[in-house]
Amino acid sequence: MIFSRSKELQSKSHRLIPGGAHTYAKGDDQFPEQAPGFLARGLGCHVWDVDGNEFIEYGMGLRSVTLGHAFAPVVEAASRQMSFGVNFTRPAAIEVECAENLAI
Repeated sequence: MIFSRSKELQSKSHRLIPGGAHTYAKGDDQFPEQAPGFLARGLGCHVWDVDGNEFIEYGMGLRSVTLGHAFAPVVEAASRQMSFGVNFTRPAAIEVECAENLAI
């Protein structure tokens, strides 16, 4: 595998960001040397690094992505909802709908 772009970003990230990542668990010292340095995209359980190498991502975003990356129904629903605006100064009706679904 080739990691040339990852190595460039790794060097730059360590100059700009303490530990090279904004989350300690994503730092270089937490992974084997041949692990991807910087991920560019994901689909399902597959991820591609900035060098174009493909991997199966067992960690799934620090263990929080249960449906996989870019799960189409979630992406479509989130995109649709964001078209209405986000982070209002007052509550939105969708918050009540969400709370009702979680209370079931």
